[in-house]
Amino acid sequence: MKMLLTSALVACLVAAAGSAAAQDGVLARDFQKHKGKPAYRMYLYGVGNGYVWASTYLEAGKKPPLFCQPSKMSLTEEIFIDLIDQKIQARPRTAINDGSPVDMVLLVALQEAFPCRK
Repeated sequence: MKMLLTSALVACLVAAAGSAAAQDGVLARDFQKHKGKPAYRMYLYGVGNGYVWASTYLEAGKKPPLFCQPSKMSLTEEIFIDLIDQKIQARPRTAINDGSPVDMVLLVALQEAFPCRK
């Protein structure tokens, strides 16, 4: 029984790692195919929240934040998805291209949507 549980746990961990790695590699050109998938949307929400926390941590350490989110605004999954969509649609006029990782597109979109004032 213990061996069966251990095998099941290992299988779950391998599947989760493979899933995360696959999601991690979505490029701008493939975003439309993936953006409706609940697991991918949850992944992007986690990436976006990671950027929010990283920015907060930098600011707390008296360093420039990644972007300056309005204090009364909560960044939701929908906002992250919309920002990515807008940035990809504007790509002919920006440094974003079809081969850009969506994670990077989100960071650039956040920085452009919420610039820090000096």
